[in-house]
Amino acid sequence: MNPERLNIKDLTIKEPEKLEPVFDVQEELTDRDWKLMMHELKNVRGKHFASLFAQLAADMKILDPDKDLRLEEEDFGMLYRNLEKSAEDGKEHNFWSPYLRLAGNTKLLYPNRGIPMDNKIIEGVKNTLDGFKEAGNWKEFIHAASAAKVLMPSLDLNLVKEDWEQILKLFGGPDGPHWQNKIEAAREVSIIMQAVNFNVDDNLWKKFQGGLESFRGGAGGERQWESFAYYASSMKILTAKDINIPPEGGLQLTMEEKPKNEEEKVESFPEKRNF
Repeated sequence: MNPERLNIKDLTIKEPEKLEPVFDVQEELTDRDWKLMMHELKNVRGKHFASLFAQLAADMKILDPDKDLRLEEEDFGMLYRNLEKSAEDGKEHNFWSPYLRLAGNTKLLYPNRGIPMDNKIIEGVKNTLDGFKEAGNWKEFIHAASAAKVLMPSLDLNLVKEDWEQILKLFGGPDGPHWQNKIEAAREVSIIMQAVNFNVDDNLWKKFQGGLESFRGGAGGERQWESFAYYASSMKILTAKDINIPPEGGLQLTMEEKPKNEEEKVESFPEKRNF
């Protein structure tokens, strides 16, 4: 084993002080939220919006794996055809980020379905990740790497201690990047690590919650249901008890069930969901 390799699950951000935030989908999301997200999903259904459709549907599936998103076989067919076209473009231009984004979200929606994947695609994905590393473009790297791990769980990202030190700089401490950049980075790194090792203080968590309200159209914000679903699902990921990528790909979260009231001391069983 390379002596420079690091057990990434030992990495934590030590500031600010640890808080155990809670994101209960049933409490945080209203029937109106779901109705309007479903309406937006219907609006972006079709080949011209394949990437938006897959992202929104995958985030909604993360939020509630049991929710009927009214997906049809043609939806998978549409995504598959777009993946074939994206793979052709990747091979021609040697750039695989669009393919990775669409393929990763498709795998979240259909973990047991096959998607376009061959040796040239695998080689192209590896070259894209190496390119981001060599350029020091860690923001693009973690977005691409999280999708790659969902697709190919056994993929070795070949990250050493110095790489992780650079990745953790994306968070920048309490006075660092905007809350949206922080939650995006935390989401992607948590998927890569298959663990949540990030401390979130009460002030930052309130910013996350305020952001959701803004995306609803509250507090003078503009309604953005794709963003709402993305950041809400990110908050759920960051409060997961366990994150696991099964051998076949996709993502599995174990959520801690809350007792019905504070006096109830009976140990609750974790809720497992595959999506």
